[in-house]
Amino acid sequence: MRRKREPLDAEGQRVYARLVADVARELASALAREGKLGTITRAELARRLGRDKAFVSRKLSGGENMELRTIAAFLAALGYEMDVKAARVAAAPGEGRNIFSEVPTSLPSTIRVSPDPRPNTPTATTTPVVKVHFPHAA
Repeated sequence: MRRKREPLDAEGQRVYARLVADVARELASALAREGKLGTITRAELARRLGRDKAFVSRKLSGGENMELRTIAAFLAALGYEMDVKAARVAAAPGEGRNIFSEVPTSLPSTIRVSPDPRPNTPTATTTPVVKVHFPHAA
């Protein structure tokens, strides 16, 4: 009996769609590289997998789900391995974004733009110059 799949919310569906497309694109790129080298064709890949060419085309189009076993079979048939990494794209659930943690700890030397007719010709100053204007309340 098959287990019930975990439901995906909108963000989970977005991540899933990107993952499927990324894997299909990587497999198709590997096949294209090998095809240029003359080491394997789509038909040969299908033969190595024990499937038909249409199966290979469907899977590489990114429109069909591939189990990890299928991905591993494709990679092995091509003589490839795949590196996988996870990267945070947003604050963790329940965490707000702290803009103060993103401020650099040291500021670079202040650069003053010279009145030279050439646009944006910077000249370094030895002392930082900061001008702040607070209009008077009426």
